[in-house]
Parts: sequence; structure tokens; C-alpha cells
Amino acid sequence: YDYMQFYGEASIGTPPQSFRLVFDTGSSVAWIPSKSCTSAGCTKHRRFNHTASSSFHSTPRRRVFEVAYATGRIRGVAVQETLRLNKAHLNRLPIGLVTETNGRAFIDYPFDGILGLSPESPALRRLLASKALPFPVFSLYLGDDHCENHALFGDVDMTHVKEEFKFASLLTETNRWAIALREVSVGGVATKGAEGAIAVVDSGTSYIGAAPSFVEELKEKIALEEDCSNWHTRPRISIVLDGATLELDPADYVLIERGRCLLTLMALPAARSPPLLVLGLAVMRKYHTLFDPSHNRIGFAPSGVGSGVPHPLGSAEDWKLVLGLN
Repeated sequence: YDYMQFYGEASIGTPPQSFRLVFDTGSSVAWIPSKSCTSAGCTKHRRFNHTASSSFHSTPRRRVFEVAYATGRIRGVAVQETLRLNKAHLNRLPIGLVTETNGRAFIDYPFDGILGLSPESPALRRLLASKALPFPVFSLYLGDDHCENHALFGDVDMTHVKEEFKFASLLTETNRWAIALREVSVGGVATKGAEGAIAVVDSGTSYIGAAPSFVEELKEKIALEEDCSNWHTRPRISIVLDGATLELDPADYVLIERGRCLLTLMALPAARSPPLLVLGLAVMRKYHTLFDPSHNRIGFAPSGVGSGVPHPLGSAEDWKLVLGLN
């Protein structure tokens, strides 16, 4: 949706009710709108009717949950339900039913809810342990409107990979898909704002997020003219991770909207320790991303027409070749 949100179909309840869910690697929660929600952020979307589901379970004392987003807040109750995602069926999964929204949260978006896929996500942990998956991994291919976008659980589609995966080691002491950040350079010149920061891979964030001072440093070094007169000559951004280097050219980090050129940068709250560099969809559209938690790593490969390795992969040996485990 506008290159900035990517979502897929899943079903919840018995019999199944279909929803469009954002696959969000930056969140651990799953939520959908409840049929009882009359806020504008709910009524424009598919809503879950729990009275029509035989697999619905309420929680003791109807535990309340609340989440704040930049565009507003959502509030609801925590329940347990069955989630169906392709061949995987997860029974009694913790899910939030939204009963109230405020602000403009989600009014104009085409998706209905969110499926959190952070390392702490109950849904992801159970998916990766499911016998329905051939391998305990998942991959995200987030192209543009001219390409097929997909999330694959237990597999990776090598037809969308131009080069081999480069693997970055995960920082295991966090509850995020976090990676040690070695350096960020613009046009070959190292930045100061990256010092002491960690990188976080977050498919629920549209832009590249950083501390306000770092965003200003990047803007100054890139020197993009709003009238788009120089966007194609702007420098390359190199993000050096522990094990992989991600290269972003102007076409990857510049948006053209109504004749104006904008950088896909967003300021995060300054008081974060350690500072974060959030690698959102602006980065993930360029790189096919493979999440491999059992080996504490994430693989990055430039997206594109690849070598044509059959999908799904035919054997464990094929998979070991892709992961470089031989």
C-alpha cells in the first residue's frame, strides 16, 4: 500500500474469519478489530465476531491491552483464538480484540490488524516450532507494486534473490531483531550518529528511523533538494552491520510525492539507550530478508531475478546450501 505497508491474509476463529494483517517484525502482539468496536478505525475494516467462533476463549477478568502509535491509540481485550496461516493452525493463541480507537489510527489503511513477528512473539515461536513448516525460518520479500510481495514461513523463494545471502549476527540479549552496527557512511564518509547504536530490522516501520541528531546529520550529508533537481546524484548510504553491508542508492531512500522529493528518514525519541537505527521498509524493499533465529542471524540478499532455485526448496541439503551450512 503506497510502498509503505505490506500485509497478508490470515484467518482467525472457527469457522475461519479472514483478515489482512501486517507482518510486523518490530512487534510481539497480534490484534484485530472486534465486531463490538464502533470507532471509525474499526468500522472501515473487517471485524471479528467472537460469538460466531467455537474456538474463542476469553481471559480471566477480561485482561485489557492498549497500544500507542504515532497516529493514535487502540484499546481492547486479550483473548485466545485459533490462527490459521497457510497450513499452520495455532490454537489458543493470545490475540487482542480492539474495542476502541482514537485519533486517525488505521482509518485510511487497507489492512485490518497486525501479526507481531518479533523474537518474543508467541505467534512466531509457535509457527517456527510447528510441524507444518519444513525449516524454523521465515523470509520477507517486499518489492514494489510491480512485483509479487510475500512472507514465507519455513522457506525462502530464491527466484527473487540476485546474490547470495550475507548473514548478520543477532544480539541475543534483546527482544528485537537487533544487530551490532559497525558504521554508517554517506558517500564514503563515516557518520558520527551511528557510534554506539544498534540496528533493528522492523517491517512494521515504513522509513529508516534514528535519533533526531542523527537524522539531521544524514540530511545534511545527503543534501537533497526538495524540487528533485539533484535526487539522482545523491551519494550512496552504506550501513555496515556485524556480518553484512547494506548499500542504499538514491532510488532506495528518496520518495517523490506530488513533485517533491523526500528522504525516507524519521526521527525517533531521543532518549533511547542504546540509540537505534531502525531498518524499516525503505531498506527491506532493497533486500530480501531471511530470519534464522535458530542460528541467531538474519540474512540479507539484494532483491531481484535470481538464479531460479526451485521453490519450495526440495530437500534439507538444498536448504543448507542456501544458508551456507555445508
